[in-house]
Amino acid sequence: DERLWLTRSANFYCALSKQKFANTFQREHPGVMVMWAGTLGYLWEAPEYSDDCLDKITGREDHEEVFEEHGLESIDLLAACRFFGVMGITLALLGAFPYARRLIGFWPAWVGFMILALDPYHIAISRFLHLDGLLSAFMLLSALAFMVYLRERRFRDLAISAVAGGFAWLTKSPALFLILFAGLLTLLGLLETLVRDQGWRGLLASVKTRKFWTLCWKSAWPLVVWAGIAAVVFFALFPALWVDAGAVLSRMFLKTNEYASVGHGRPIFFNGQVIELGDLGLEFYYFYPLTFLWRTTPMVLLGLLVAVVAFVLKSSIFNDRRVQRFGVALSLFTLFFTIAMTLGMKKFDRYLLPAYPMVDLLAGLGLFVAAQWLSAQRWLEWTRKYGMALLLGAALVVQTIPVVDTYPYYLTYYNPLMGGSPKALDVMQIGWGEGLDEAARYLNAKPNAEDLWVNTWYYYGCFSYFFEGQGESMSGKYTWPQDQIDRWFFDTDYAVVYVHQWQRRTPELMLKYLATQVPEHSVWIDGIEYARIYKMSSYLDFYDAPTYRTVDISLGDQIRLEGYNLAQRQFAPGDELRIAFSWEALRKPDERYKVFVHLLDASGKLVTQSDFEPLGGYRPTDAWKPGDRTPDHHLLSLPPDLPPGTYTLWVGMYSGASGERLAMTQDGNDMGDSFALGAVEINTP
Repeated sequence: DERLWLTRSANFYCALSKQKFANTFQREHPGVMVMWAGTLGYLWEAPEYSDDCLDKITGREDHEEVFEEHGLESIDLLAACRFFGVMGITLALLGAFPYARRLIGFWPAWVGFMILALDPYHIAISRFLHLDGLLSAFMLLSALAFMVYLRERRFRDLAISAVAGGFAWLTKSPALFLILFAGLLTLLGLLETLVRDQGWRGLLASVKTRKFWTLCWKSAWPLVVWAGIAAVVFFALFPALWVDAGAVLSRMFLKTNEYASVGHGRPIFFNGQVIELGDLGLEFYYFYPLTFLWRTTPMVLLGLLVAVVAFVLKSSIFNDRRVQRFGVALSLFTLFFTIAMTLGMKKFDRYLLPAYPMVDLLAGLGLFVAAQWLSAQRWLEWTRKYGMALLLGAALVVQTIPVVDTYPYYLTYYNPLMGGSPKALDVMQIGWGEGLDEAARYLNAKPNAEDLWVNTWYYYGCFSYFFEGQGESMSGKYTWPQDQIDRWFFDTDYAVVYVHQWQRRTPELMLKYLATQVPEHSVWIDGIEYARIYKMSSYLDFYDAPTYRTVDISLGDQIRLEGYNLAQRQFAPGDELRIAFSWEALRKPDERYKVFVHLLDASGKLVTQSDFEPLGGYRPTDAWKPGDRTPDHHLLSLPPDLPPGTYTLWVGMYSGASGERLAMTQDGNDMGDSFALGAVEINTP
């Protein structure tokens, strides 16, 4: 998504420079703070872009060309825009720390913020030119400042909370949750005051009194002021609202409602299954708790456990009511924000990011309590003087390990307590584009890299910013028309397939075809195979291969088997047997035929087979024209318990509708309905 926000930032900057304020509306999210960060990046890296900028770039395929026309490199622009996004997050966190210190004390707050600073998932998302990192930081600052306001009643804290809330609204619509959170804390504070002064019976009796409603208004008016300041900030920094506020707000509302009621609209992999339309409704109520367990760290879980125990026992700093209120407030934020996100049909693990700082601060409290308790034990004499610092230092070192291990691809971190990266493949949809840069560098090392045409997922941005050649993107192409299929198979030099493609089995027919091929190279990161690079065989490669054998067999009067490639005939049980055929259309075939490849033992018993339409279904025979030639690949998986011996390969075609096989002839001689490709030896493993 970063390439899209890079382009939206360019449009935003261009609209500001030309005072076309309506065009500062780029997305319903609305992502305004991301685009302000991007605008600062353009002012730093390429201020001259505004001189003759396009009024609007589509953001998908032509943005790199536009930047090149201005003499700009997309990767340099992205680095500059990222810098200001990261600076915004850093300043928000620095602003939030003093509020945490006033709420729970310096050292507990320091430990919590260090845990947050070393949270690999929070680091990963915060580095992007994207929404969720900024949203998370602004919501944390707003929430902590409001909590301090409720305790100390200083208007400055209320104003800072509201300004941060406005920044959060300008970033992404889920920030509206802050209104609910502030209202909930205000209500709890009011109830606590009333019950303390009057008791529950007195509270019920006072509902009809003027004093009760006066107290309610005194509690409620700060919320009105808070919302007013946040609204002013929202309006002041969103120029599109100056022109047509009604239309902009209407589109934002409609999009928010769409995200809540409509899923991804494309296949999503989660917890071992493919959800075809990505509708992760309430039946997936466990989505965010489960993804959190995968994304968090062992130290955070340990800190949370200790915090819960200490809260229940009211031990250590949890004996202080102020710390208790702090723990309850963060817990309520996490609980209700998770519920709010769960109600939406569209779910991504990053949508929960605003809850991560709250959880990390709670974990910091727990780790502080644990270190405090251990340092006070008499049987650990050495801990009395240095124990607190050493134990907290050890906890932070352990928290640092996954950050070091996953550098620079922090998104590849998965909780080792859940099984780590290899096990994550069975549960989490993997990959935001990490690893495609390595695939591009591999192909750049080819002697003719600048002349290569490559087809890959996430081509624009993740791959194209690093690749010296040209290509196009597979992403979004879940069904392809025949002309695109022909181009993909016969005009592409390399295909780079990404990890969540085979997780989601999309595009399925293409993956079935590639399953018959051996990747030339794979990109592995932290135990996960992220990308497979396939060299797409040209006609010349196919027909000039040393193992190509001409057979010239006719199947009825429709199709001719020109020849086949079988690179080896010696295998062991459990191996994969790969074979390729060359078909030619003598005339337009009557219907869709399937190719069968059977491996039979000496007694004629079938031991394994492959039954697919040519090219895994990408070149169905009813689309062939007279003279069309189609290289076709098949993969047979040999059973692991296959006895050693001599086996025979057979090939033929049959009707996909009736199952009737096509008769085969060679030099006018009847060959029956299948052709023997010769012997295959299965040796002892």
